[in-house]
This record gives sequence, C-alpha cells and structure tokens, in this order.
Amino acid sequence: MRAQFQHQVRVGHSAVQPIASCKRPAIYPFIKYVVACTTMAVSVQALGYSPSGEDIDYQVDNEAFEGYFVKAQGTSRGSVLLVHDWDGIDDYERERADMLAEQGFDTFAVDLFGEGHRPQATEEKQAATQALYDDRQRMRELTQAGLE
Repeated sequence: MRAQFQHQVRVGHSAVQPIASCKRPAIYPFIKYVVACTTMAVSVQALGYSPSGEDIDYQVDNEAFEGYFVKAQGTSRGSVLLVHDWDGIDDYERERADMLAEQGFDTFAVDLFGEGHRPQATEEKQAATQALYDDRQRMRELTQAGLE
C-alpha cells in the first residue's frame, strides 16, 4: 500500500519531472476535509473569541433589549447598523461588528427579539422571525431604536 503513495520522479538536465501521479484512495478528499474541519474547530475553541465592544441595554415601549456596540478603530469612516439573523445576537454578530470596527466603522448590532430571547430550536427561530415579518411596523420601530 505504501508504494502507491510515493511519487516517482525523473531528473532531467535542469528540472525534476513527475513520471506518475500519486494514486490516492477515493475516500482521501473526505478524510482531508474532516481533518481540516476538526483542526479549525479546535483552533477556534482554543483561541476563543473575546468581544472588543460592549453590550448596550436599551428600552423600546418599556420592553428590554440588548444590543452590541463597538467603536471604530482610529478615525470613524461612518456608522453601520448590523441586524442579526434568526437566532438573535450572539458571538457571530459581535465578531462581525468587531471586524467592521477594525475597518473603521462604528457598529451597533441591534436586537430585534428582546433581551435574553435567543431562539435555539429551528421552530423557535422560525416563529421569532415570522413575528417580525408579520408586523413590519414593529420591525421598523425596533430597527429605528437601534439608530437612536
């Protein structure tokens, strides 16, 4: 089996040229993918993510919300309002806000679900998002609150 993974080369006058390509088992690309994914997952967990901004508590119609603000590094080039996806504000949005701040933008990740409401199950995520789609006026009010 070992011989099938070795490259054979012929040395010419000025270059090394392959004679036969390496024959790998069909599962090799999958194994390579799994190893790469595992390595990245372990690396990210080992490094951990530490937000550079701050959580901001605010009220809309006497209801508590928790956004995330990070100031631009250096001179601000403008402001960005970041809207979370269907699971609410989490480290994904915080990290994206931090990345925008590194590019010179003051960034606020607005909370459209309410403080502590972070849906986990797919059905909960769909319901929370659908409630916003069904009441566009409320979605506009919550978005506007992130700009104030």
